[in-house]
Amino acid sequence: NNAAVAAAALRSLGRVAVIDVDYHHGNGTQDIFWHTPEVMLLSLHGDPAFEYPHYAGAASETGAGNILNLPLPAGTDEMAYLAALTAGLARVQAFDPAAVVVQRRPHRGI
Repeated sequence: NNAAVAAAALRSLGRVAVIDVDYHHGNGTQDIFWHTPEVMLLSLHGDPAFEYPHYAGAASETGAGNILNLPLPAGTDEMAYLAALTAGLARVQAFDPAAVVVQRRPHRGI
């Protein structure tokens, strides 16, 4: 998990935000930083009720208050995605991180 390694290395600078904008939930990053309030995870992803991984990524999963999951329903259009991203980025800005890591893996289809 390269984003988690980068975030851990950047913690010496202060708070770190990881922004995960690929299709699947960043469950590995969430697990690593679940109890680490100095690292925030913002994850926009397909709703785990319908998309992999089906066991993680619900909006109710907040860790130490540092996890913001924004699961999106199938067929989410650009306007709805951008609204969710804007809301998430406002939370990142309020977190006031010293560094930001963007995690994105290309979707290759299944």
